Amino acid sequence: MVSCTPYQQRGRNIAFSLSCILRPQLLDSDLYLLQGAKADHARAYISNVCVAEELYRNGLGYSLVTESKRVAEDWGISDLYVHVAFDNEAAKNLYIKTGFVHENDEPAWQARFLDRPRRILLWSDLSKDYV
Repeated sequence: MVSCTPYQQRGRNIAFSLSCILRPQLLDSDLYLLQGAKADHARAYISNVCVAEELYRNGLGYSLVTESKRVAEDWGISDLYVHVAFDNEAAKNLYIKTGFVHENDEPAWQARFLDRPRRILLWSDLSKDYV
């Protein structure tokens, strides 16, 4: 996870976090690890992007997502993922605007079982320049 310098607007701190996950098969070979993981085998997940309601529609969410993509690219990440609540149109539109595409839907039974809102998974290919 990376902790970035908080962005200040109207005296409030706004930040994001980015968690890195390497594909499990990369951990199977010590030799591969000694050679170093290649960028096209690295994935990351945006775990949380929050903007205070009174600051909506100011471009802050777009800036945070764009910055997370830049950090991920600096780390050599090629695939970036994020979950969004199924009915959160504003968040879906934000991620689509920044180059994410639909990956899959969480089944309704799974959301009920886990007692949470249904989610969709979005993906961005960082090896291409979308933003």
